[in-house]
Amino acid sequence: MALSGDLEDIDLKMLLGLIKDTSGNGKLVVKSKSSEITVYFRNGHPVNAEGDKTPIGSCEKLINFSEGTFEFFKLDKVESSAQINEIKKTFLKIDEIREEWKNFKQKFPFSSIVFNITEAPGEVDVSHEEWSVLLVLRSTRELAGITKSSPFGELYTLKILSSLFDKKLLSISLGD
Repeated sequence: MALSGDLEDIDLKMLLGLIKDTSGNGKLVVKSKSSEITVYFRNGHPVNAEGDKTPIGSCEKLINFSEGTFEFFKLDKVESSAQINEIKKTFLKIDEIREEWKNFKQKFPFSSIVFNITEAPGEVDVSHEEWSVLLVLRSTRELAGITKSSPFGELYTLKILSSLFDKKLLSISLGD
């Protein structure tokens, strides 16, 4: 199956449906201005992804793409991720994940936003993941640098930053 085009012409959900309907085996490579995500399919079902830190993060990042080019390449053999079930579930929640991206873009509208650690107004519970992101803030405080340096995928890092911000452990300002 030769399939290529532009995301401005075909919605991701429709593209995934085409691959599923043809029971395609292969990889879908999607390139935006700043990223490239590859999703692997077996019998039309997504079984692996790469391009962000984790397969799930890669899928979530792809769902955020509204422009870019895509091409599907047939492959005889496709390796599955250990997270195959989570990958399938992620693509079933495209609308929900798009809404999350939209909300984070409203909350943190610029990649040049700078996060500052503040003193908590009282005792606050902080998860292991939140501590991991707070440690990243020791080396970089700009949103773009934090998402790049975080051990988590971009969307999950934004969820953690949002949680820390809501707990009043972070304040934000515009970068230079």
